Amino acid sequence: MVVLAAGAKSTAFDQDSPRPRQAAPADVAFIRSVVDGGMKAVEVGKLAQSRASDSTVKSFAERMVKEQLPTIREHLTQARSIRDRPGASK
Repeated sequence: MVVLAAGAKSTAFDQDSPRPRQAAPADVAFIRSVVDGGMKAVEVGKLAQSRASDSTVKSFAERMVKEQLPTIREHLTQARSIRDRPGASK
């Protein structure tokens, strides 16, 4: 969950704006953090799948990987749409 200071607006997701605006550095950093965290969870899940001896742990790891990958893909799609906006820094 992202909490903004009272009265603060996110420049990347300002719905009142007539056109999309460039993503703020904090927004970009947040998206990177979310994707990095999701990728780490997938890596740990894959490691647990290959090394765990307990079937419950292997099952949990498999579910974790399956649930994280679509979420990561969605975050990457959103990040690309922000990056590809006119005036966005690349």
